[in-house]
Amino acid sequence: MSPELAFLQALNGISFGALLFILAAGLSLIFGMMDVVNLAH
Repeated sequence: MSPELAFLQALNGISFGALLFILAAGLSLIFGMMDVVNLAH
């Protein structure tokens, strides 16, 4: 595997992880402010 491909895959994974983190943080913030029962546990 070429180094360019490995770098692009790592960048893609980091950006996808950051997107999921922002989505989860926003949802938890919204549900926390609305005082809805958390269904995750």
